[in-house]
Amino acid sequence: VQAIDNSFIPSAFAAERAFGVALPAFVTTQPPTFIDKSNATFNVSINVSHTTVWFEYGTNASLGSTSTAFSVGAIGSATNWSLVVSNLQPATIYYVRAVGTNVIGRENGSNIQFQTRGPAVALAVFAQPSSVATAGVAFVQQPVVRLVDALGAVDTGAVHAVTAATANGSGVLQGGVSVSAITGTAVFSSLFYTNAGTFTVAFAASGLTGITSTPIVANAPAPAKFVITAPPSAAPTAGLPSVTPPAP
Repeated sequence: VQAIDNSFIPSAFAAERAFGVALPAFVTTQPPTFIDKSNATFNVSINVSHTTVWFEYGTNASLGSTSTAFSVGAIGSATNWSLVVSNLQPATIYYVRAVGTNVIGRENGSNIQFQTRGPAVALAVFAQPSSVATAGVAFVQQPVVRLVDALGAVDTGAVHAVTAATANGSGVLQGGVSVSAITGTAVFSSLFYTNAGTFTVAFAASGLTGITSTPIVANAPAPAKFVITAPPSAAPTAGLPSVTPPAP
């Protein structure tokens, strides 16, 4: 901006001065991430420099809790910011919104709903065993089973022994049939089935709803060798059939 002498009396123009126009604190609430039983990362997109931002959250749309605030300095374009919030209740629906304030005033982002993780209630097959196997030989693809909450999310803190057994079929499932879950995941490594035929595998863990694999077809193994069970005649006659033909 520059002052002008409207009387047109010859004089030097005043020095130019710059000024800025303040904008409202535009904030956009982004979906929370890294949600577990008691923690979540709240996210916001901020479009205006020199804004103070915080999150309001609660178990209903009225919110009620407030996070710590942080300040955003000079930014040239929309910038994403995050804040980890702890001490949430497990298996609970929450609402969260970002709030921004600057010299113009306060701006609220929209409310976003999310749910914290709960304890494991069931098993889920993450990797099915091989659909085709050989009787007596370890599956090429060994099963992987996860311990999940009511929403299907892995309970990484769950500690359970997961067992595998024949659900349907005439044979027996053998190998390492019991595996301890690590960070909510049980990885089997040596399962095999004793008989040829179609069967399924049942996975179970104490206190959790079990699950059954998809059908598996076990083929009979190729013979390793032939064995003569009935030897030929001890004194055969040349040119005549053996009185006792050999039997495999």
